[in-house]
Amino acid sequence: MDPVEARALAIRLLGAGLRAVDPGAAVDRFFADHPAQEAAVRSTAGALWVVGAGKASAPMVRAIQRRFGEQIAGGVVILREPPNDAMTRESGADTDPLRIVIGGHPILDAPGVAASREIAALASSLGPTDRLLVLLSGGASSLLWAPPPGLSLRDLQITSSLLLASGAPIEAINAVRKCLCRLKAGGLAALAHPAPVLALVVSDVIGDDLSTIGSGPTIAERPDFEGAVATLERFGVFERLPAAVREHLRAGSRGDRPALRSPEDPRLRSSSTFLVVRAQEAATAMTTAARELGLEAEVHTTALEGEAREVGVALAKLARQLSEGGSLRGPRAALLAGETTVTLGPGPVGQGGRNQECALSAALELDGLPRTLIACFASDGSDGPTDAAGAIVDSGTCARARACGLDPHRALSSHDAYPLLAATGDLVKTGPTETNVADLALVLAW
Repeated sequence: MDPVEARALAIRLLGAGLRAVDPGAAVDRFFADHPAQEAAVRSTAGALWVVGAGKASAPMVRAIQRRFGEQIAGGVVILREPPNDAMTRESGADTDPLRIVIGGHPILDAPGVAASREIAALASSLGPTDRLLVLLSGGASSLLWAPPPGLSLRDLQITSSLLLASGAPIEAINAVRKCLCRLKAGGLAALAHPAPVLALVVSDVIGDDLSTIGSGPTIAERPDFEGAVATLERFGVFERLPAAVREHLRAGSRGDRPALRSPEDPRLRSSSTFLVVRAQEAATAMTTAARELGLEAEVHTTALEGEAREVGVALAKLARQLSEGGSLRGPRAALLAGETTVTLGPGPVGQGGRNQECALSAALELDGLPRTLIACFASDGSDGPTDAAGAIVDSGTCARARACGLDPHRALSSHDAYPLLAATGDLVKTGPTETNVADLALVLAW
């Protein structure tokens, strides 16, 4: 197998992983496996309403429309990107009761906040015979955001930008977000009471914690204001926040924020939340596809996390182990899933994303090591604020960069992986995939 064939193989395996986590198919499987839940949704009492948010919401909505069709009375779904079909795109079509809104991600924006407030109002209007179907996936924490009184859109945009650049893990970021939104941490389900709520969730987080995915709008949880302040202070963010946000969090820490939800909140007893697909399915499908093609393959981990450049070094070490091979013969692959982080320092910041940074770091370690390849890939097709899903690097990446007059070490230190990987031909561009199960990585040796 030559490097060109190895790259084609990597793309093929990534495609197998994405097909295994198709959100629309996952919704169909859920109802096929849970006939009682389908019967409850089809109840003729009251009305069926649909709301949702996330990068995988479009195919989930399509599956719901096919399955329940004219029973849907209305609703609002917030997407990051326009859907890849003829779904209603904006407040639209009289023939479609569902309104699709494109919101801001990873920084919330005015359309997303307006749609979130509309969702809150809809939930608050429901009666005991209505049903609320909630579709959630990665990105919902940014897209679904109804600020409490006293906090402006600008306040929350500044807070989000500081959090995302801090290097804090997604669980810590979402714990802060839960204190700054009326819908998170069970807020949506509480507003919908006494209507029963069914939430279907596509996981993009390590461990598949339902309270973390989308910041848990249907999961009963007391927002932890003290923990949020501690997190913000630990990552050097708290004193840089807008004054209104600091005061809101301090007031919450003092217990001055009324009607806080908790796991014992009776308003959430009629809310049910189900995980319909997760990264494990993608990694398993990639492994199965690799074995069918004659590779020795295994899932190495589905809990990949840490600073992207440090993870890149670890992936290269794994590649070296596979290259040495031991008693194994033929191509060998390790499949991984998870999500890394990037901490931006005070220096200049270039263009890239966590997968590109991880891949570039790995490329430096692979420099000159033949017959090895590493792919780092955002399953939603968008790695950071770029048009690339990630990158596939090999032992020649750094040499190709230097031939273009680029310094891989300098690019890594300035978080500027995108231009270098574009010049070396190592970027992977898929466009929006309409799914999101965090990041996928492939380590290949032959």
